[in-house]
Amino acid sequence: MKRTPDKPYNHVYESELKMLALARIMEALGIDDEALILELYRRGCK
Repeated sequence: MKRTPDKPYNHVYESELKMLALARIMEALGIDDEALILELYRRGCK
């Protein structure tokens, strides 16, 4: 399936993908700031 230029991530914005990626990286590194990780997930999953 070919992606169209106006919908490169299936309606998920690049900034949201960055928030989700950062939250996953922080979890993987064992960073224990649960409030920050939850906020990143919240912002990434609008």
